[in-house]
Amino acid sequence: MQEMAAKYGCDISRPALNAQEAVQWLYFAYLAAVKSQNGGAMSLGRTATFLDIYIERDMQEGASHRGAGAGAY
Repeated sequence: MQEMAAKYGCDISRPALNAQEAVQWLYFAYLAAVKSQNGGAMSLGRTATFLDIYIERDMQEGASHRGAGAGAY
């Protein structure tokens, strides 16, 4: 999973720093899980309970991370 993320310029060996990274890290985990199941149907589940912490913190800080950091869109 770390090798896959590194190909996109992301270092997932550390915790996500903001909401954008948290979503990216979660997506890498999802892709790795799907790949390990040979593309079997899988649900991401209730990600809001995990992502809300990052999103709330970014909103409180007034952070706009669009375009910041590696792997930004």
